[in-house]
Amino acid sequence: MIDLHCHSTASDGSCSPGELITLAKNSSLSAIALTDHDTTAGLPEFLHTAKEQNMDAIAGIELAGRNQNQQSFHILGLFIQPDHPELLALTRQILCWRNERNRSIIAKMNQLGLDISLAEIEECCEGEVLGRPHIAKALIRKKICRTIKQAFDKIIGRGCDAYVSRQVPSSEECIRVIHAAGGLAIWAHPYSSDSMTHVRCRELAAQLKEQGLDGIEAYYSLHRHAQTTEALKIARDLQLLVTGGSDFHGTHFPKLNLGSGYGRLQVPDSLLLPLRQKVTFSAQQRLQNSLPA
Repeated sequence: MIDLHCHSTASDGSCSPGELITLAKNSSLSAIALTDHDTTAGLPEFLHTAKEQNMDAIAGIELAGRNQNQQSFHILGLFIQPDHPELLALTRQILCWRNERNRSIIAKMNQLGLDISLAEIEECCEGEVLGRPHIAKALIRKKICRTIKQAFDKIIGRGCDAYVSRQVPSSEECIRVIHAAGGLAIWAHPYSSDSMTHVRCRELAAQLKEQGLDGIEAYYSLHRHAQTTEALKIARDLQLLVTGGSDFHGTHFPKLNLGSGYGRLQVPDSLLLPLRQKVTFSAQQRLQNSLPA
């Protein structure tokens, strides 16, 4: 089995990039991708440790984007070049937007009478990408909330008094920059929205394919069997690649395990070969296009 979607301390996971490799080996995974939110900072350690432990490791990233109708998407980049200039420039911009949002969330919490500061939240963040899970952790540490779920449900989740929406790039730009960095663009957890129907999922997948989408994450920890089945049909009909992953965050979601999700996830090894073939083909095309006529 493989896991092509997980997070480390470089973003909002609790395991270091190197620890993920060891955990993947202990979980009998044959391959793993690190897809931290909006950063490639954990990839050097991840890839170095993988080489030392003879583990098949894939460099990745997870970017959030929106289309013209303000529909939100998470786009995974797999097989990326971690130090590609366009990708690094985009992540720097996203980090600026994140920091602005965090300050706004803190201001709202303070207005609600919650005594919490940026410095206290930063103590809960080991990497450079500070997000709502770190705010939730700080709220627990301050004994304002008992659990991460309570923090999201009562204070910082969508619709709550301290919620602030994110500023993100367009889905088209996410896909373009992932391609520029040599990667494949994958629509992550397409059924993560409670309102997502099979018809709507198919429509959005078709729209994203027009923007250059390469694949869809059909196998996912929170997908029901019917949703996985439909995602596989959509991939087949639209000639999209298929991936899968747990979205592992470590102790932040203690019942969600690397590789197996909540116990039923099984992402077949056979998905890797078509992904690698597409990466190779795309690289050959870019090389041909760069040659003088």
